[in-house]
Amino acid sequence: TSIIYLEPFADRNLRAFGYDMFSEPVRRSAMERARDEDAAALSGKILLVQETDKDVQAGTLMYVPVYRTGLPHATISQRRAALLGWVYSPYRMNDLMQGILSGWDLAGQKRIRLEIFDGNRVSPETMLYDSQLAPAQPARAAAPLAMQSGVVSSGRPWTLRFTRTDGSASARDYSKVWLVVFAGASISLLLGGLFYSVINTRFKASQMAGQLTRELRQSEEKYRVIFENELYAICIFDLETLRLLEVNDTFARQYGCRREQILSGMTIHDFTAEHQASDVDTAQASREGTIFIPLRYHRKQDGTVFPVEIVGGPYIWQGKRVMFGLIHDITARRQTEAALRESAERLELALFGADLGTWDWHVPSSAVTFNQRWAAMLGYTLDQVEPHVRAWEALTHPDDLPRVKKVLDAHLAGEIDSYESEHRLRHQSGEWIWVLDKGRVIERDGQGKPLRVCGTHLDITAHKRLVGEREKLELQNQQLQRSESLGRMAGAIAHHFNNKLQAVMMSLDMAQEDLPENTAAREGLSMAMQSARQAAAVSTSMLTYLGQARCELRPLDLSETCLMSLSLIRAAMPQTVDLKTELPSPGRSFLLVPARFNRS
Repeated sequence: TSIIYLEPFADRNLRAFGYDMFSEPVRRSAMERARDEDAAALSGKILLVQETDKDVQAGTLMYVPVYRTGLPHATISQRRAALLGWVYSPYRMNDLMQGILSGWDLAGQKRIRLEIFDGNRVSPETMLYDSQLAPAQPARAAAPLAMQSGVVSSGRPWTLRFTRTDGSASARDYSKVWLVVFAGASISLLLGGLFYSVINTRFKASQMAGQLTRELRQSEEKYRVIFENELYAICIFDLETLRLLEVNDTFARQYGCRREQILSGMTIHDFTAEHQASDVDTAQASREGTIFIPLRYHRKQDGTVFPVEIVGGPYIWQGKRVMFGLIHDITARRQTEAALRESAERLELALFGADLGTWDWHVPSSAVTFNQRWAAMLGYTLDQVEPHVRAWEALTHPDDLPRVKKVLDAHLAGEIDSYESEHRLRHQSGEWIWVLDKGRVIERDGQGKPLRVCGTHLDITAHKRLVGEREKLELQNQQLQRSESLGRMAGAIAHHFNNKLQAVMMSLDMAQEDLPENTAAREGLSMAMQSARQAAAVSTSMLTYLGQARCELRPLDLSETCLMSLSLIRAAMPQTVDLKTELPSPGRSFLLVPARFNRS
């Protein structure tokens, strides 16, 4: 019932794509009428989904049903079972009527006003169209120059009201005659336009049916490939009787039956070992659609019960609503999982029996038996450690103890399967070492209270140190990456700045060519050019520092450099000061990177 084909697929129409029209009562009523009557059906007044906040118009929709090829649809029940979808056409009433009437409403002279209302009630709420865009007025029985008529199009009644609007009629006024003529012509045009729309919509429905038929054939081919797979047992069964309607060869082999025997009247209950659970699953899938069931138990023909996982859901098959199921035998997987669990348990026992610090806690008496490794891990001998739980509490870091006790108490209460904690213990030297502490209740009394808990300690101080160092290195790496990013950004800015400066310098150079020598304007441009060159030198220096420009040693004449700076120096000096220079020519030269030498 959602919109999945829409042309043209652009502009306003994009707002409607994917909209579920069956979710809105007025649209649903027209869709159900078209489906059950196998005819075009016009909806009541609606606001089209395509409408925006500009030029909002009343709207209506025309629906034509599309049925599956080859399925009967002579009765209502057959039509509902064979329904594939609808082709629909939306109408914005102002646009529709202006196209149909094409000036017949005499809007220019304002002589006759046409109003169209949805249904048989005349009110502002039911108004679909007003030729003069004025608020609708209640009909008055005594009005001499007004008439009202009803039409039914595609199963939907409309009320048309025609009103003379240019004043009252005289005794010889022919307005009523023209009113009747205009009303008749308008109704004819309206019905003609709607009839054309029905024909056009049916034509589109035929085209879409052909397209959907081709897609259906492709879908059936995909279905055949899936159905004949060797991995999943596939079945289709009736939702009401649970009778199996179709199975693949894998299903027959998996349950040890012949396909003909299965299809002769067997139900899904003949293969499930959990009838009640199967019924619950079927009802859930019927309500919610496709579901996944991770574990159920089925029974083969010889009585063997085995685990399966199921994907199932309802769909229409040969005109009937049925349930499909993909059933996978997971016996081998469950055996593998059990073997892995046993292996994990053996590995855990091996780890517990390794050279680790061990503790054995008798909960009622609080007595704890430690092994030698447990004591040596903390720099003690075994006889230096009190065999009591308070010794462990006294050695645990005070910041860690509340958290550790919380985890331990949760395990003792049966809230978690095992106890595990990373915390600090005080070494005899006064330093703190990190341990990984694991334990498990191995004995409980009749009331479920813990009697005995055993566990191990593993020194993870070195691991914690490595983790800390790795975090520092990661932080340094992040800082380096940020520095590199800043360098790249600075280089990009310098390149961009250089490009802009080149354009400025070219403009200054062109401007100087048009000015005579020894003028203030030319001297000003010369100073601007000098400043631009110095700015370019700074930018180049930045690129050189960032390693994004080549460094070349060049001879630099100091006398020439000083002479180039004189104009800037004189501009900055008071006019009362007279600056005289005595510089050798040529001056002393040095080899250096020009971009790194700040002439200013």
